[in-house]
Amino acid sequence: MNPDGARYERTGRAYIPPVEHATLPEAPDADSLTRLPWIDGLRGAAAVVMFTQAFADLTWTQSHPGTLPLTTTEGVVRNGQLAISLWFVLSGRSLVNNFYRWAFLGRKILTESAPKKQGESELRWGSLAVSVFRRPIRLAYAGAIVGLTQWLLCAQGFTDDAETASVKLLAPSDLWVPSWCEIGDFAGFLKLVLDMFTNPDHGTMWFQGAQLWTIYDLFWGSMLTYIVASAVAPLPLRSRYLVYAILLPSLWFITSNNFLFIAGLVMCDMYNTGLVRWINDNWKLTMAIELSVMALATALIVGVDNVAAPINNAIGNITVAAGLFGYDAQTLWPQTMVMSNWIIAIATVLWMEVSHTMQWFVGWGIFVWMGKISFGFIFLQYIVLYSIMPPIILSLNDGRSYWNVVAPTYLICFVINAALSWVFYQIVDRFALRMTKAMWNGLFVTHPTSFFTMPYKFVTFLAHFVFTLPVRLAQWVGRKVVGWYKGTTGGLWTLLHWKHVGGLKRTPPGVHMPDDPAIRGQLYSTRWTADLRDDREAMRTYRLLQFNQWSWLIHLWLIPGLTALWIYYHPTGGFTWDGFTFSSLWRFIWALSVPNCLCAYIGFCTPDWSPSKRTMDKRPVIREAIRNFYIVLVTKGSNETAVRRGFDTLVKLEKLHPSVKVYVLTDEPYAYPDISNIVCPKAYKSPQGLAKHKARALDYFRASMGLTEFDWTLHMDEESVTDAESLRRMFDFIRYSPHSIGQGIILYNGHGYFNKGESWKTVIQGWFFSVADCLRVGDDLARFHFQNTAIHAPVFGVHGSFLLLNGIVEQEVTWDCGSLAEDFEFSHFAWRKGFTCGRINGIVREQSPTTLRDFLKQRRRWFVGIREIKGVYGLPKLAINLWIVGVLTLAVTLINIPFSFWVDTSVTPFWIALCADFCFVTFIILYLMGFVFQEIDAATPWYYSIMHLFGMIMQPIASMAEGLAAIWALSSPKTITFEVIVKK
Repeated sequence: MNPDGARYERTGRAYIPPVEHATLPEAPDADSLTRLPWIDGLRGAAAVVMFTQAFADLTWTQSHPGTLPLTTTEGVVRNGQLAISLWFVLSGRSLVNNFYRWAFLGRKILTESAPKKQGESELRWGSLAVSVFRRPIRLAYAGAIVGLTQWLLCAQGFTDDAETASVKLLAPSDLWVPSWCEIGDFAGFLKLVLDMFTNPDHGTMWFQGAQLWTIYDLFWGSMLTYIVASAVAPLPLRSRYLVYAILLPSLWFITSNNFLFIAGLVMCDMYNTGLVRWINDNWKLTMAIELSVMALATALIVGVDNVAAPINNAIGNITVAAGLFGYDAQTLWPQTMVMSNWIIAIATVLWMEVSHTMQWFVGWGIFVWMGKISFGFIFLQYIVLYSIMPPIILSLNDGRSYWNVVAPTYLICFVINAALSWVFYQIVDRFALRMTKAMWNGLFVTHPTSFFTMPYKFVTFLAHFVFTLPVRLAQWVGRKVVGWYKGTTGGLWTLLHWKHVGGLKRTPPGVHMPDDPAIRGQLYSTRWTADLRDDREAMRTYRLLQFNQWSWLIHLWLIPGLTALWIYYHPTGGFTWDGFTFSSLWRFIWALSVPNCLCAYIGFCTPDWSPSKRTMDKRPVIREAIRNFYIVLVTKGSNETAVRRGFDTLVKLEKLHPSVKVYVLTDEPYAYPDISNIVCPKAYKSPQGLAKHKARALDYFRASMGLTEFDWTLHMDEESVTDAESLRRMFDFIRYSPHSIGQGIILYNGHGYFNKGESWKTVIQGWFFSVADCLRVGDDLARFHFQNTAIHAPVFGVHGSFLLLNGIVEQEVTWDCGSLAEDFEFSHFAWRKGFTCGRINGIVREQSPTTLRDFLKQRRRWFVGIREIKGVYGLPKLAINLWIVGVLTLAVTLINIPFSFWVDTSVTPFWIALCADFCFVTFIILYLMGFVFQEIDAATPWYYSIMHLFGMIMQPIASMAEGLAAIWALSSPKTITFEVIVKK
């Protein structure tokens, strides 16, 4: 035993061997490497840009120089230099991320507040040896396979059609017999493999191996990144950034591409030391950084000649490249990349680093998948373009126009390259990680580890590898087939049984009475007997609902008609019948709102029948008895004015039916002893301890009231009020509907509607928020009406107010919800347990926020709360994502109006114009119908209604505010505090 170890054992302390005596660690598994979705997504975008640049260079660049020229703003979509710069920065960021996570075994690198403890080894130095060993083998393995494939395709004549295609359609173009066909023999191929790591002449390597020229930078950039990351990790925070301050300018001065890798290292260091989180905690600083780097990148992209070119020339005059001091920045590609592309790439990654919005956007599944296969997508693109693209062009060239050949060819080649890249990722890239793990462990970890045994171990490793490869390959294929089968069958089952996601299908409740005589004596009939003919508010609600049930006849033609008129006159720009133009590359995002808008349109066209009491009494009774109908105003209790105003209005409803009881539910220490008040104690905890804030109070109410199937609870916000006619409709829902969850229409004209105010500021705020909440009313009339009337499942979630629940639902599901969007989470798990929802033909009136910050905080809580729910079923998760995209898209559509006139004047394909115009008109109608419905309900005089209609000019600003709220929410940390919105 080591004497030091024996001494530590006698004193009862663990012995930590010095680093220089530590054994080499095992290499990590390929599947254990941490992948950040936003990095993969951004890598995928860079790969697409590189592919577009390669395709353009071989097809239209010479024959159609006006299409996506690099000297214009739109040329960014084929700026290969920018894409490669971005790829290098992301490589440095992800390499260090995985290296630190593995080398520190979960411990953070040093900060000023967390110094290293005496005798503790913070960094496993053996991890540096593992990384340096594995990286070149992985690059050499992949590069050799690509280089060998390129050479063999040339030797077999698969690239011979390139020259024919160029002459027949593309000329003039660069599509000729590829230069890498001149490798010659196997000796030339071996020289190519060696040159990939040793030849810094990018031009020569481009000639010999096409995209393989990047392996030189990937190798040396990775080595420098690993070494620097290991060297600076034990240093305190200030010392590390001093090293960065010396190293980065030095690499920048010599125009070394390693600068980009070290920049990625610095950003990873910022994240690991908590600097990014500190920035995110200060939303003003976050927005300032986001807007600054976004403005910088946009200025360099838009101002190609006026901004980027002068910067490149100025930097070229004071730096060194290719041994030249004061070089011409425009003539050294691919030997040297211009500095403006470096700046854009670093600014983009920094923007992503601090912006949860952009991380969410580029973290979508399709982008992440592209990022995972980006390594093969980049290296295989020239194989596809030289061997597969020419036959496609020749087969499509049957009298069609130039672009009707080139555009489909681009899409076909893109799909083929993606498919081959996925195979490359599975067979080459992932296999290389496993192979290098096995090589490292076999040579340096398993005993004996002496130098003289390494040749023997290497030979036995190769023999074992060759003989077991077929078995392991068969096992891998078997696992993939089984996984694909399980995933496919599970997906098909979910698709066919999407309304019963939990596998439970409840039978409709029957008319029965409880066995307990005590409960039976407390029951009342659900039949409504109160006469409401003298109640003016009730009769106004009745007439409004009667009008609304026939409005579907108007909506059936209104939205399609206005869409047709908008397309016909196209005030925001013309369209073309071509299927693809430059504008398609970014305007296609408008189509993402189509599912959301289509659901709204279908909801508008679905009749919202509101039968009279005489008609309802002819229907079969589902529930004959009710014990309690609780109307619960849920509030923290601090806003006493709103609480008392709501309670005083609702308590009048108790005389209409004996089961109706109105309560105010507050949190301790807020209490109102002079009214019916239930106070949730601070000490109360839900069964699992997950419920917090509002959900905790609701769960306390559920547990303390002993709810049964004969109890119903109408959950309301503190300022919510309703009327007698709506209450009657709720009793009709209980009596005649088989559903256990009910919701109706929420209006925002209860208090402060188009507030006249005491000053011009309060007037503008009142009008603005009244207009902004018209969208929510329109959503209730359309999308949520469709959900509750036709689907009967909370696909889009539920509102936390005007939520009518049967007692058995609350008891089985409980409010033990951990998110800030407790209503959405509750509805999701109720759906899983087989409960269904229905439409209540009634109205609840609430109040809009009174300040912009409250408005944004309210929306942010919804977005963040829904985002943090774990285990959300795919359909509502998709619906919520489409809703968020729809809000953002509306803002983008409004921005596009001036943008189309002054920046991008290209025409839009008809199919995109149709989708965009349909969604734009749908959103406008949502606002207008919400406005009209509230005006009728509030009995606003006609002259005031005309004035309010002019206030609708603030609708574009309100849409911007909705989009800003979504951006703020997605830019926020995953968990925020529950913020109470004060409504005076």
